[in-house]
Amino acid sequence: KKMEKMKKLLEKFKDELFAEKFECVNCSDEVLKENKYHLCDDCYDNLDFIHISCRKCGDKVNEYTFYCNNCKEIEHNFDRVFCCSKFDGVAKHMIYKLKYGEAKYLARIMATFMAEKFEEACREKVDLIIPVPLSRERLRNRGYNQSELIANHLSKLLNIETHNSVLRVKDTPTQTHLSRDERRANLLGAFDVSDKDILKGKTVLLIDDVCTTGATMDEISKVLRKCKVNKILGLTFCHA
Repeated sequence: KKMEKMKKLLEKFKDELFAEKFECVNCSDEVLKENKYHLCDDCYDNLDFIHISCRKCGDKVNEYTFYCNNCKEIEHNFDRVFCCSKFDGVAKHMIYKLKYGEAKYLARIMATFMAEKFEEACREKVDLIIPVPLSRERLRNRGYNQSELIANHLSKLLNIETHNSVLRVKDTPTQTHLSRDERRANLLGAFDVSDKDILKGKTVLLIDDVCTTGATMDEISKVLRKCKVNKILGLTFCHA
């Protein structure tokens, strides 16, 4: 009975205790050498890293242009977003495991990549980290906000305070299959700010798991601008 109880206890906490220590966090193959990303060589090599990026939304571009086609057409409310990888293959699988598979330990792995990207690409001094909030319904169903988990790890890695001052005040349908314009319309009036005074004059870093069209960052930035923030930056693990 004692052994059975111990087995159940280990099974309950295996994600937090073991998953990232003995096997690849993406494919579960054995990791033969310790590394801070806890990915096997194959999975790491199949991440589509963004080395040359759009100077606005962080999407992957070639060396001959400063802005992606999307950012050439529209004006964003944020100053700049930085992204680690394209949203495909290994990165996409990791995001899905974090959001829908309760693999919360992946938030720390993503935060490690994101902290390195931020320190490499950004020269700004950031005062506050702000996670993109989930709707109340999604938070209730999922049990956690993946962006907040990532933000909390980033706060420790970058030594920057996290502040949950942005609130989602309107539940909106999923944006997965919406066009750029539909995404923007869907998010109108979805966000508000709880503590405006703490934001005045600050440079803030918005944290999300994925950036697609930048519509979420834009709508949040719109309400942050009213608080007279100094600068609005964004940081995500992926760009779709």
